[in-house]
Amino acid sequence: MAELTKEQVETIESLRRAFRERLPHRVEEVVAAAEDLLGADEWERPKLEALFHLVHRLTGSSGIYGFTRMSHEAGALEALVTRALEENLPATAPLRAELRRLVLTLSQTGAEDAPLQKAEGTKSEG
Repeated sequence: MAELTKEQVETIESLRRAFRERLPHRVEEVVAAAEDLLGADEWERPKLEALFHLVHRLTGSSGIYGFTRMSHEAGALEALVTRALEENLPATAPLRAELRRLVLTLSQTGAEDAPLQKAEGTKSEG
């Protein structure tokens, strides 16, 4: 893999900082969608799909920006929601409890720093 220039590293770090700043809001959106879903006795497919889309984007973007723990926790929630959608799972007490547990874990996951790969091996300009 080619080494990054100083400007490329700075751009990536700037994007990571912006993502980190938005991360609490994105997690709050997932929590709110999950609470909305859990407020009904049965899963409402549009609400389940809305939760899927939020958590899917969080899983991917967290991974892209190097927040591996957040990506892992969001991915676990995404897997449960995907299974519920694909298998038309009913809102049983154990499934609801697992959804609550995963959402709580996600909300408690901090935006830990992840160092850039190859950041120390940047090309010098000039």
